[in-house]
Amino acid sequence: MGIWWYFFPVLFIAWGVYGLGLTVLVGSGVTTESRSFFLYNLLWGGVLTIVGVELIVNDLYPGNVVLLVVVFIVFLAVVAFIGYGVGRKETKTG
Repeated sequence: MGIWWYFFPVLFIAWGVYGLGLTVLVGSGVTTESRSFFLYNLLWGGVLTIVGVELIVNDLYPGNVVLLVVVFIVFLAVVAFIGYGVGRKETKTG
């Protein structure tokens, strides 16, 4: 593949890093009202970054699609765990 093809994965990585940076800046004060904005940026910033990296890795080292799919699924699981615990109020019972 020509080097011009790397424009799109690098663009995905740049957009994703911007979204994750925005998430980190906003994430310090996550409340229940801003939780959906936090999760939206976390998910799509991460997805763009992961897809960009996976496209480059797949081009450099072809034949490892199964590993890349596993990495993507693990990423989604980590986002789900983070999303479940962020912005929830502590409730005391009893």
